[in-house]
Amino acid sequence: MEHLAIHLPYEVRVGGPVQFRWMYPFERQMHKLKKTIGNKNQVEASIVEAFILYEISQFCSCYFGDDVQTSWNQPPRNYSGIGSNVPGQLFVFCCPGQSIGAHSCTRCLTLEDKNVAELYVLLNCKEVDGWVTKFEEEVGANITYEQLQRVLGGQYEISEQLIHLAIGPTFQVNVYNGFYANGFKFLTEEYTMTRKTYNCGVCVKGTTINSEDEIDYYGVLKEIIELLYYRHSG
Repeated sequence: MEHLAIHLPYEVRVGGPVQFRWMYPFERQMHKLKKTIGNKNQVEASIVEAFILYEISQFCSCYFGDDVQTSWNQPPRNYSGIGSNVPGQLFVFCCPGQSIGAHSCTRCLTLEDKNVAELYVLLNCKEVDGWVTKFEEEVGANITYEQLQRVLGGQYEISEQLIHLAIGPTFQVNVYNGFYANGFKFLTEEYTMTRKTYNCGVCVKGTTINSEDEIDYYGVLKEIIELLYYRHSG
């Protein structure tokens, strides 16, 4: 091995770049062809039959519909599924996402955690934005609950889903170790502690009150919970 540093420059000078003359691609192809041998008495025929079958299937798969999964339309990495398209479904319940395995446990939120989670859902629901604007324009913030009931009595048609969303989630939540969303895989810190790769960091882009510039907030994902509503989950 001590002469390797001497022979390699000489071979490069004589034969040119290695990637144009090495045998690794051919060896890999021969390995794939050897795995297609079904009859050892007819080795060449088995390879030819398997190769023709592969070529025919690849050619025909180009004419299949998008609903048929082939090697040309495989789902991307960290595929989170397709969002629900049920008519009248709220935006927060239509976002695609898929949990990694079953929920690890079930626990109860504190009142503070429940209020924070509920406020986050309401602020990120598109169907709620119109009602917030209507409330600010027609009702105002300085109003009692009894006055609000008299103002809203029978004037507006509110969907049943918005009513359940306004009631809020239950205190009981499901806890998961990981979740697929938007093409990314999110893992909790506790789950990654026992793995070889440590991947639980998250980054959230936001703005400050006094500045419109984006600021990156970095942190570690401690827990993934699923809010449970009385009629819907999300």
